[in-house]
Amino acid sequence: MSHVLIIEDDEDVVAVVAHHLRKHGHSVSVAYDGSEGYLTAVRERPDLVLLDLLLPGFTGQQVLHLLRTNPDVRGTPILVLSALEDAERRTAAADDTLGKPFRLDVLSERIRRLLGPGGNLATGPTAASA
Repeated sequence: MSHVLIIEDDEDVVAVVAHHLRKHGHSVSVAYDGSEGYLTAVRERPDLVLLDLLLPGFTGQQVLHLLRTNPDVRGTPILVLSALEDAERRTAAADDTLGKPFRLDVLSERIRRLLGPGGNLATGPTAASA
């Protein structure tokens, strides 16, 4: 399965999303601030990055810019998770944006679209809000 990097400072969101991804066979790395997230992405080269915008250290927008300008990781799909109302406008360089709170089945569908055929995530009635 795929390797997903979660860059998110809300430990509750991380716990729910990481558990969901691992349950469906993905390996997961976590960074709780923007600078750690950027360095982890460059070091580990994940198949997908889930990125919050409001982060300590580098902001999510700064991380997005750094990832898109680094030739080693610029092609990595990035799904922004944000409670900001204008998140889509702020993150034009992202591959997709999902507003918080979100349902796990919706997150799974977005991840499936970004990862393509090899990135299956099952959906089911246990989907919950994060």
